[in-house]
Amino acid sequence: FRLRMAAAPTLADVEPHIVYEIEAMCRAAARYAEEVGATVNQATPSDWRDAVFFLEASLIHARTLVMLFGYPGKGERKVLRALGAPKGHKDAFIAGFSHPSATAKKAYGQLSELLAHVGAARWQAPLQVDVHQPVEVAIAVLDALEDSGVSGCNAAIKGAIEDGRQLVTDAV
Repeated sequence: FRLRMAAAPTLADVEPHIVYEIEAMCRAAARYAEEVGATVNQATPSDWRDAVFFLEASLIHARTLVMLFGYPGKGERKVLRALGAPKGHKDAFIAGFSHPSATAKKAYGQLSELLAHVGAARWQAPLQVDVHQPVEVAIAVLDALEDSGVSGCNAAIKGAIEDGRQLVTDAV
């Protein structure tokens, strides 16, 4: 999630990108649920090409949001400052994204594993993190965004979170 610009980014620069990431994650998760069913308990078999596309699309956008809000680098911190993210948002996001069976870091690692196109990790969840269920992942990311306070500091992002939650809820 990098915006290339000479000056520090402004809210007008970053807001549409973050809203897009939320919308894309939720739309792809909802389409996956329509194609396969929201309760599929493994990554999609390779003969379900459309579903694999929506699985990957949802997880890529989820991973982008997790990286931005949970593990920001120098460039991402500029984006978060422009957004007006509240103090302590990173720790609150990570706590909100964590799962009883796995830490946020472990879940992020599983997201990355599933996005690798080769290997057994593509077809199972060896770390016992159900990130192959993009509806669950989308809801976890939306919860973490709310827990971090980001939804409270920006009306457009709050709206994207609410719309996304409705979309994935309707899909199941």
